[in-house]
Amino acid sequence: MAKQNFQFFIDRKITIWAREIHKIEADSYEEAKGEMIKLFRQNECEETLVEQEILYDTQEDMSPSENGNQPTAELYGTDLSDALINNI
Repeated sequence: MAKQNFQFFIDRKITIWAREIHKIEADSYEEAKGEMIKLFRQNECEETLVEQEILYDTQEDMSPSENGNQPTAELYGTDLSDALINNI
């Protein structure tokens, strides 16, 4: 009997940086800088966001200890409804 190919999936939780472009209308750079710093500190930059770029070269695996001792990698077979094993 001929061998068959079987497909498996690994889901990984990773960290990665994204670069956002924000624009603010102001009379000077100093005024815009002050407003942007204020919005950044308040985590309220949604309205100034213009574009986002994922910086793929910054991708790093996350360990379970960095994830509250929860799995950060799970192996699935062809049936994606149930994980076969994880890295805990």
